[in-house]
Amino acid sequence: MWVLVVLGISGVVGNFLSALEGPDTPERVVAVDRLVALGGEGVVPMAEALGEVGWRAREGLLEALGRMGPAALPVLMRTARMHPRTDARRHAVLAVGNVRGSAAKDSLKQLLDTPERDLVIEAIGEVGSLVDTALVVRFLRDGNADVRRQAVVALARLAGVLAVERMIDALADVHHGVRYAAAGALGDMDAGEMLVTRLDTLSGPALYLAVRTLGHLQYRPAQKPLERLLYVPDWAVRAVAADALAGIGSKELEQALAHETHPFVRARMVQGLQQNVNP
Repeated sequence: MWVLVVLGISGVVGNFLSALEGPDTPERVVAVDRLVALGGEGVVPMAEALGEVGWRAREGLLEALGRMGPAALPVLMRTARMHPRTDARRHAVLAVGNVRGSAAKDSLKQLLDTPERDLVIEAIGEVGSLVDTALVVRFLRDGNADVRRQAVVALARLAGVLAVERMIDALADVHHGVRYAAAGALGDMDAGEMLVTRLDTLSGPALYLAVRTLGHLQYRPAQKPLERLLYVPDWAVRAVAADALAGIGSKELEQALAHETHPFVRARMVQGLQQNVNP
């Protein structure tokens, strides 16, 4: 009897594969929902189908497995580690994260040694908590820029303002994607005071992004430090300082304009002065 049940469920799974192979249509959405409704009994036949279908149907099967809950974790973990195709492994990692709960988080931690660790960290950022920050921090020094970028995003989600120092450090990363991820995270935090404290320790792209972030935050206590930056040798920093001060409001822009020679910086200062006159 059990064999007949399995065969029956396998037939049900097979009936939906053609819909899964197609584009995003209502029929495909229904197919995924129906597969999820099979529950634990559908895990084995769906696992068998993963090796027989194209990438599109495989994506749908993994989506359904991720929505089934912990019963699907063994299949998803096996796929994430052993499937010969990169897209399948990466979709399996995302599906593990979609399972949610402590079992999913524990499973994700077992995948941190895989090439898909960037997505693993992203998923931990979604399902983890403050206690997982130490785990994520060590990947801020990973050799892969995508991993570092995901670690920045995950750390910001898990620790919030407690991660401000780490985010400021990441502004100096060698890869622009990591730097901009850190700047974006700081722009969503109450990071103004710490950014001002750290301005004198930053240079190059890190200083540029810190100043831009202060402008985004419109952190008024930063006015005096920003005014000093209107006279530094780096024209890009002078320009972004002018932008930041325009948002805060500063009479120093007019004084700096009288000495400025770079055409782009002058244009930013003029625009900032006009903004101050017509807020």
